[in-house]
Amino acid sequence: MNNFVGKLPLVTSILLMGLSTILLFTVFLIARSNYRDRFSSYWLIGWAFYTARSGFEVLGALAPGLPGLTSGNLISLCGSAVFLLVAASSLGRSRRGGRVAAVAFFAASLVIAASEAAGFDRPSLILVVFLVCGAIQILTGIPFFLYRAKLRSFGAPLAALSLFLLGSLNLTYFWVRPDPLLAPLAYQLGTFLRTALGIAVAIILFDSSREEARRSAFRYQALFNSLNDGVFIVDFSGRHLGKFIEVNDQATAYLGYSMEELLGMGAGDIEAPEDPLRGDDSPLLAADKALLHRIHVTKRGERIPVDISIQVFELDGRRLAIGIARDVRDREASEASLREAIGEREVLLRELHHRVKNNLQIIVSLLSLQTETMKDPSCIEALKDSRARVASIALVHELLYSDRSLATIDLKAYAEELAKSIRSSRGQDGAIAIRIDGQDLRYDIERAIPVGLILVELVTNAFKYAFQGRSRGIVRISIDRDPDRDSICVEDDGIGMPTDSRDGKTLGLSLVDMLSRQLGGRVELSSSGEGTSWRLVIPR
Repeated sequence: MNNFVGKLPLVTSILLMGLSTILLFTVFLIARSNYRDRFSSYWLIGWAFYTARSGFEVLGALAPGLPGLTSGNLISLCGSAVFLLVAASSLGRSRRGGRVAAVAFFAASLVIAASEAAGFDRPSLILVVFLVCGAIQILTGIPFFLYRAKLRSFGAPLAALSLFLLGSLNLTYFWVRPDPLLAPLAYQLGTFLRTALGIAVAIILFDSSREEARRSAFRYQALFNSLNDGVFIVDFSGRHLGKFIEVNDQATAYLGYSMEELLGMGAGDIEAPEDPLRGDDSPLLAADKALLHRIHVTKRGERIPVDISIQVFELDGRRLAIGIARDVRDREASEASLREAIGEREVLLRELHHRVKNNLQIIVSLLSLQTETMKDPSCIEALKDSRARVASIALVHELLYSDRSLATIDLKAYAEELAKSIRSSRGQDGAIAIRIDGQDLRYDIERAIPVGLILVELVTNAFKYAFQGRSRGIVRISIDRDPDRDSICVEDDGIGMPTDSRDGKTLGLSLVDMLSRQLGGRVELSSSGEGTSWRLVIPR
């Protein structure tokens, strides 16, 4: 009992040291979850060894005879010294410290365990370990002193001073530990220095976090103000956009208000009264993002059209909206100029098609007049065929003139008009029916004219030859589109055409072959006693 009472000051000092070490280890563990870098990682490992050493110290004071206490204490002391040195070295951006620390700790552990097992003189072993670790602790304080300006924290010089004193105290361990009066004081001083060191490092981590937050805020503000578009952060806790919480420099520049003035205003205060969508926030209520067009009014009363991209988000339980407003005056001026240019182009194209159609109609009229003066039936038929061909080209320009796109025509409507024109010119309006089937295809002028000429020849041949000796008949034009080709079929239910009749080709059939090759396609003939079928196949 008297022996325990004599040890009470020493045990109390060791317990206080362990308690302070554990508390600071908890602080470092929490800091590590928020501040992840090599320094905090290595420091946490080193302090974990300090915590383990405190446990061995408590066991050694309460039950000094337990085996392995000395080895565990010395190994923990080496681990803490090595990893705290590596942590301090990482302040200089050293990247190899982890491997060096692991190798050094493993080697020191082997040496201590082997010495203990070989019966090496224990006091001498303790002296060597404390001298080495004390020197390491003094070295650990040097980086804190060297990088104090870089760390920008009062904790850096405090940590350096604590490590210098703590290392010096360990160097005196062999002489102080046996003295019953000095040993408790040394433990208390060691506890104080370790606590000061832990507090200093906690201050460094706190200041580093605060500095990083300041840098992040600076980067955010720099990016926020460097944008060429106006940026507005608005309260959206209700059903309508509220006051501006933050705006960037570009917003103040194009609106002409100061930052203080804008922060007292809301979205409705800068929107033009004549804007029909002013104050309409319904798109944001339906979805948390929207693209809006608004007219903003500057401080001088100038109207500026803007496109605003808005995204709703939550920050610290508060519902906010960020809007990026882009000045679209230049774009709208360009669009107006482009619309004007397109309008002028459309007028010119319409006039062009109209004049070409009129000129071709004059040629058709001249051919008609020439036909009336001819006596030879073959000459009259040739002039009629030529007139139909010219009329087919004129019809293309007429349809282009009347179409909104001015670029393509509806092939189905074109074929129908063409067939009716040919039927009328041959005086067969009441006798022959025309059927147009299939899909709606649109062709440009480069394809429409050769296709029209082919249709003229095929439909004209049907009206000429298919219904001889008959008073009724049907000419059917079918238009189909496959993924890789278009198919245009001209059929009749007439007397049919012998398959060898193409051997002596007429001008019309020669034109059909030539124009089909020009389109990259082919013409297929199918004829029987119940009619003739011509199929024009054009690759897509």
